[in-house]
Amino acid sequence: MISKKRGSRDTITLGKRLFDMLDFFLSQRDRWVPQEEILLIFYEDESNSSIKKFERDRERLATLFGLETLFEHDGKRPRSWRSVRGCNFDVAKIEDKQELLTLVAGLEMAKKFIPEQRQNLESMQKYFYGAINKTQEIQAQNILHGIGWNVPVAEKIESEFALPHCYTMVLEALQEKTPLRIDYISPEYGALNTTIVPWELYFQYHDWYLRAADLKNRRARIFRLTRIQRIEHFNMGYEIYVSIPPHVVSSFQRGGNDIPLDPATAALENKSITVRLNIFGRFADAVYRVTWFPHERKTWIHPPLETDSEVGPVLLYEVELDSLWWISKWVLRGADSIQILEPPELKSMVFRAAETFLCRNSSIIEG
Repeated sequence: MISKKRGSRDTITLGKRLFDMLDFFLSQRDRWVPQEEILLIFYEDESNSSIKKFERDRERLATLFGLETLFEHDGKRPRSWRSVRGCNFDVAKIEDKQELLTLVAGLEMAKKFIPEQRQNLESMQKYFYGAINKTQEIQAQNILHGIGWNVPVAEKIESEFALPHCYTMVLEALQEKTPLRIDYISPEYGALNTTIVPWELYFQYHDWYLRAADLKNRRARIFRLTRIQRIEHFNMGYEIYVSIPPHVVSSFQRGGNDIPLDPATAALENKSITVRLNIFGRFADAVYRVTWFPHERKTWIHPPLETDSEVGPVLLYEVELDSLWWISKWVLRGADSIQILEPPELKSMVFRAAETFLCRNSSIIEG
């Protein structure tokens, strides 16, 4: 009876030590931990007996994880140890359903919004499901069944499938701060061959866009990834990496594009345009809930819950922009809900677009 109790206590002690050891090494990440430090923490001395216990514990943990070894040493004497690469992410510690939701939704969202990485992300999902327990996997699958992405995402057409992974190469260039050489088809400028320094990648209009320095033309520009015809890493050589200038940051925030990298030239070329709109009805509520441009101002003239208003909700929208192109498209989207107060140029742009639409569709409308 006494022996049985002692065996139970020994098993509990061993299990706790193995768990604590795994938790300790995972918390150290890539740090090499001196063997004497490990022995003192888990065995209280540096004797040969403790060294043998440590060796047996390493074998036990490796067996539990189905690996040849869970720890590697630095080859020196005395040795230092760390967990092998690939064991740094302890998925067994995911106990909170919100954490599980975040990881599952994030992987599924990435599969949707980054088409060229879909195959890699599916492999990662399989690895993730293999690392969590069955109950967590069922919970994750239930989460996925309740998630839908009602956003179409642009992909390369069939003739462009041989193109290297634009998204991956751009991310590498962003991380390493190195230029890329591209062939690009621009709706405004036609075929463009240049060297760019990527600054920022963002998702908009169902596609990925890149803010970058056009080194050949000394301009700051926005490039749409699916319009890139050829892309390759470029050895800088004499080129100097160009950080994004403050005046370019401000102009991008105000809807600018094709901005001179030289601030003096940009100050002469760019002018700030005040836009003021009245927005009506349900579209007013949608506009109020979303930030379209930094520093925009939104003021309710007639709030949605104002019962004595006969015209319904009316929102005054004001913003300073460097370009009217984007907001002209946005106004057309909600044309039946928007009144342009200023500037006159925006009214002209929208009128011309509306006239073109009416001319192209007049026979259909008349019929």
